[in-house]
Amino acid sequence: MNTSNTTGILASGLHRALLELGRALRGQAAPQGLSAGTWLALGVVYRHRQASSALLARELKIKPQSLTKLLAQLEEKELIARQANARDKRRQDITLTAAGRKVFTGYLKSRRLHLQELIEARLSAEEQQRMLGVMPLLDKLIPARD
Repeated sequence: MNTSNTTGILASGLHRALLELGRALRGQAAPQGLSAGTWLALGVVYRHRQASSALLARELKIKPQSLTKLLAQLEEKELIARQANARDKRRQDITLTAAGRKVFTGYLKSRRLHLQELIEARLSAEEQQRMLGVMPLLDKLIPARD
């Protein structure tokens, strides 16, 4: 098998597996009645500890108008707090509230548990060991973040 054909088969199989795993994880009941986009926004703030509107819009690939509505919903649910930036009062710093951190970490834990249950139900002990060997290779495919 030539290299081009091998990489094409790998890319196709990995793409399908990632899409289906993503669907399986998103198919769980959405805690707090929040949309997938809302969870993504909380994830960005959680990962950065503090985020600007510009960073959120860029990472979520959404327009500022859409972000404004999303942030208002999160603030109304008391999951985020917005405060003026210390250096530039025109900018806002967005952080998770204590409730926001609790909700988001609970969400992460439930998704990981669901994935763990899928692995235990569908993969033998030997297959799980083989997957462990592949993890460093998958990590190499993850793009670096700014």
